[in-house]
Amino acid sequence: MKTPEKSRFGKLVAYLLDPQGKKIRVGEVAITNCVSSDTTWAVREIVATQRLNARAKSDRTYHLLVSLRAGENPDAQTLRVIEERFCQELGYALHQRVSVVHHDTDNVHIHVAINKIHPQNLTLQDPIADYKKRSKLCAILEHELGLAQDNHQRAQIRGNDVTAKSGQESFQVWLQRHAQGFIDATSWEEFHGIADAHGVRMELRANGFVFTHRRSLVRVKASSIDRKLGKTALEARLGTFIPAEYQQGRDEQGYEKRPRFGRVDTSRLWEEYQAQRELHKTLRQAKHVSLAATRAQQIEAVKAAARAKRAVIKLTLKGAGRRIAYTAVQSELRQGIRAVNARIREERRSLGGDTRQLSWVDWLQQQASSGRNDALEALRVARGRDQADTISASKTAAAAPLEAQAQVTKQGTVIQKVGEHEIRHTSKGLNVQPNVGDDVLLELIARASERFEGGLTAYGPADFQLRIARVAGANHFGVSFADPELEKARQAAQAAAPAPVNKPAVEYITERNSKHDRIADIPFHRLWQPGDAGELTFVGLRSVAQQNLLIASNGTEHLVLPITPEQRHHLAQQQRGIPLTISSAVSIQAHVQGLER
Repeated sequence: MKTPEKSRFGKLVAYLLDPQGKKIRVGEVAITNCVSSDTTWAVREIVATQRLNARAKSDRTYHLLVSLRAGENPDAQTLRVIEERFCQELGYALHQRVSVVHHDTDNVHIHVAINKIHPQNLTLQDPIADYKKRSKLCAILEHELGLAQDNHQRAQIRGNDVTAKSGQESFQVWLQRHAQGFIDATSWEEFHGIADAHGVRMELRANGFVFTHRRSLVRVKASSIDRKLGKTALEARLGTFIPAEYQQGRDEQGYEKRPRFGRVDTSRLWEEYQAQRELHKTLRQAKHVSLAATRAQQIEAVKAAARAKRAVIKLTLKGAGRRIAYTAVQSELRQGIRAVNARIREERRSLGGDTRQLSWVDWLQQQASSGRNDALEALRVARGRDQADTISASKTAAAAPLEAQAQVTKQGTVIQKVGEHEIRHTSKGLNVQPNVGDDVLLELIARASERFEGGLTAYGPADFQLRIARVAGANHFGVSFADPELEKARQAAQAAAPAPVNKPAVEYITERNSKHDRIADIPFHRLWQPGDAGELTFVGLRSVAQQNLLIASNGTEHLVLPITPEQRHHLAQQQRGIPLTISSAVSIQAHVQGLER
């Protein structure tokens, strides 16, 4: 922590416990070495302990963050062991602390707020070169606990390449794409001509060369672009460096900060993003001008009221009474000006939130969270780091709209809560942990059947894959598996288990058939069966006990088929009476008349 404001222990814990409107952000919370078991009282106890040391001038709070590799999600006991080992290694085993596990990103991570003041000795423990201890312990724990290994050395990012974080092509990456022209130059004159055409210039800084973008003044080391562009290599080939005289560049291939190249066309999204930035900029400037004018008017009104009061006092009072009244008016004037300034500051803060300039990745995340699949795909390209799958397939069906409660991470992973567990959608497939219950697997397979076409591919331990196949078969899901052994296990489980009865569908059928004998216009209703697969006529949609039902006609009967919210959303846009093709795997295709070839 760098500032006294950020080192407030209570404020740090409040941030760690804040769900920020997300259902899955805050996980396990642990309080260690405190008398209190409630976080509110534990924070008060820790703050009181910190105040007992009146000599310490440095920060009294240590904020430890332990982040695991994407896809790693150990149980609570393992996370607790990791926290205790780190605190012991740093010398904080006996210190008071509050730890919180966060699940709202692709990397499960532990925040630990530690009181640096020892609760008995009241001395401040400040570990020296703590990054070395942390790196060493990370490698040890990865080996002991069987976690994915990572590189824990400092400063692993070369140069100032921020492409991986921003999702936009950095100046460094852009220069690397055009580096060959500089490498092929045969003289400094030719070299500077190429640089001028690209809107950059080569400069000598300290003991090396840097490229500078003339408009934005962004700089990057020449050797980080290519070793052949380093000072030693260039001067050996072109001679002693000759600075270029400044010229107005033609910028034939000038650098622009745009989304990096990928398999998804983001041109329309980029234009929309730029338009929103310009709109927010214009609105903010206009609002600031308006707020300045409002502030001036309100302050002038407060001063005018004070002048009027002084005029009355001058005419009605004398001596000590006048001086006392003047003092009261002056105090009231100051309070009025402070109140006006406070109101304007609050309006400026709210304006900053409403017209905040989001980065490209943050904007894509915001749009994807609101349900835009095109933004979700672009986000996955911009930050594309995918976890290991549990279920995937070679073909993907049409993208279904995101659920309202779904959370989208900056890597484009969609996290949805099922009970106490999560299903994570990446661009590769669907992911859950092997220790989940059958209810989570049922939801996982249902989502996979909606998202993928063709045979599914299962990943993970062999017994877990077999369990997925058996759950799919026992519940008569209309799916198949690419692996012959898994498909055989699914078919065997399906043959051994009776078809599950959908109670809402049965209740609806019973209610309609009870009126069939009395009302001739109501046809006979029954459950849809795989043998009914083929072309039917769309009759309508119903919802019974939160179960969506499709009503279709085969010409003589009405067939009732339970469907998913995504299927209902698609069919709700269709007109009644159109033909539907329903496969044995419950894949529904609507045929809009007049639009087919």
